[in-house]
This record gives sequence, C-alpha cells and structure tokens, in this order.
Amino acid sequence: MKNLIETLKDNNQDFEFYPTTSGMISDIVNHIGSYTFEKGTILDIGAGNGNFFTKLSKICDTTYLGKFAIEKSQILINQMPEDIVTGK
Repeated sequence: MKNLIETLKDNNQDFEFYPTTSGMISDIVNHIGSYTFEKGTILDIGAGNGNFFTKLSKICDTTYLGKFAIEKSQILINQMPEDIVTGK
C-alpha cells in the first residue's frame, strides 16, 4: 500500500486515496440485508483500485452484478479487475 501511495504522489495522481476497509464492506452488506445481487448495478464513485468490489465479492455473490466505477487516477484504474466498467 505504501508503494502505491508513493507512486500516486510521484505521478501527481494522489486525489485523496482512502482505501475501503473490510469492516466498511461488512457494514454495507449488513445494511442491505437480504438483498441479493442477482440483478442490478452498483456505482462506486472515487473507486480507487476497485477494492470495494473485490472485497464485496468475498462476502456475497456478485457474479451478475453490474460493476461501474468512476476514478480520476489512471494508475488506479489500471489496477481494477477487468469486470468493472470504468470512467473518469
């Protein structure tokens, strides 16, 4: 993580990168409750490297979920899983 932050700073792409923790994901899933991700989409604004979706998929099945992300840093966009649709 430290190397990533240094890379972002060295390339003037440090746009306040705050990684999502596993605890945050658990709270979101608990709030959603019994909702299943068989249909629908989620948009992550300021998505960083897409870790939100990676961590979410460890808690529940996101196979059929539309995953969309908005991120300013091309370095972070390049690190996102390929199943995330990205934009700046």
